[in-house]
Amino acid sequence: MRLLFNFPGQVPIPAESAVTIVNAGGNERMSKFFAHARIEQPITTEIVSTIEIHRASDHHYGTKVTLTIPPIANYAGAVTSLDLTLGKPLRGKRAGLFTLRCPTGKTLTRGSAMFLDGSRHEFSAISPCVATIPKGP
Repeated sequence: MRLLFNFPGQVPIPAESAVTIVNAGGNERMSKFFAHARIEQPITTEIVSTIEIHRASDHHYGTKVTLTIPPIANYAGAVTSLDLTLGKPLRGKRAGLFTLRCPTGKTLTRGSAMFLDGSRHEFSAISPCVATIPKGP
């Protein structure tokens, strides 16, 4: 996670932290995780965000992931970059949390970010994939 702190009367100060993700439970319709980051400089603070993963109601997009980041350093800090890899150990090996099927030869990705000032940024991407045909009985 990369952040930028903008305190009054100072030049913006960059910061960086590793992110630890832990399972926070959920149910058969939703999985919940906590993402924890500890910042040492320019101030010492901890950031605990929530990640919720559930089936999307839109038939084009099968999974919806919602990441909620709390105010950082009384709104002086902002996340500028975040890379997460979600997986789980399975018999000593890393396994993914998602299953991706490719019936049409392309995957559709859509996302949005909502900011403190109420503005919103939306994005989408279409990526090619190898179409798979389910095997019959």
